Amino acid sequence: MVSARADAVQPASYLTDTLPAQLPPIFEQAQHTTANHRKNIVALRKIQVACATITEETSKGTKLVGEKAFNTLFVNMVNVVLGVKKGVAVADRVVKFVANYVAYTTEQDMASRPEGEEDVDTAATRFVNRLLKHLLSGMEAKDKNVRFRVTLLTVSMINGLGEMES
Repeated sequence: MVSARADAVQPASYLTDTLPAQLPPIFEQAQHTTANHRKNIVALRKIQVACATITEETSKGTKLVGEKAFNTLFVNMVNVVLGVKKGVAVADRVVKFVANYVAYTTEQDMASRPEGEEDVDTAATRFVNRLLKHLLSGMEAKDKNVRFRVTLLTVSMINGLGEMES
């Protein structure tokens, strides 16, 4: 599913040509059954790592254009699920998938850090911060279904992160 090697730097055209075609099938598979979640989580992590290699040099420093594109597309995919009513199994599976992905990417990030470096700003930490900020902005939505899904997703993510650290 993922043709990009994680350690290779991707061209900027990857963000406009390849990336938008890779994420939707992963989310579609995640909503059908939980049996393929692990495979899709690993594939999604490879895509995230490939996107993190795409940067743009500016006069002010390095812009993380690949990370931003991945995070934006991921948040847009999550937004599709937020309006779904309570009790719909398809949406529940996607919530579980997203929570498991956040736990996995954070776990992989922690495993790859050198000893003693705890407060390092990485692609995974920036991703989790972006997703949580987006979800927290949905806590005050007018639609009760959105508030329910945002709360469910936030709690699921926090529970997954809590298990990892203990």
